[in-house]
Amino acid sequence: MILAGGAARRYGSDKAFATWEGKTFLRRVAEAALGSCQDLLVLGRSDVPITRYHEIVPEARIRVDIKFQAGPVVALKDALEQIRDDWILVLPCDAPALTAEDVQRLVDGARSSKGPAVATVGADRLNDVFCMPRSRLEERLGKARRLDDLLEDAKQVPLEPRPGLNINDPSPSPPAGSL
Repeated sequence: MILAGGAARRYGSDKAFATWEGKTFLRRVAEAALGSCQDLLVLGRSDVPITRYHEIVPEARIRVDIKFQAGPVVALKDALEQIRDDWILVLPCDAPALTAEDVQRLVDGARSSKGPAVATVGADRLNDVFCMPRSRLEERLGKARRLDDLLEDAKQVPLEPRPGLNINDPSPSPPAGSL
């Protein structure tokens, strides 16, 4: 699943459609995910036409927020009804520097631990970059209020520090030719 339903208040515009190295954030994250998942679902904003998401990621299914701006936990609860996979991969659209190798390491980390795995950069945990068994996610979503609540015992999978793993502000210098 790619989380693309946020309001992007700090960013100032919809991050899914911002560009990084000539591609939209959403497309770059989708490309990173496609090698590691069988079914790609984009969780988008209800005020954005589904066709706009499909133009960027035609191979994905699109699900828009049922409750406008209710947050990622509510979106994940709703989206699980659409997915039948035993393992759930969750990625944010605002991490265009994620690579297919990063995503595969995350999936491998979750499977080897038979539990949740979350990406880290240095001492920081990227709470919206994780993979876990569906059964564990369903169980935790019943009590969770924030993404952090889902990941209390998650195996940490370190990623190489670099720009573009959590973009919240358009002002930092992205790679040449973007934004």
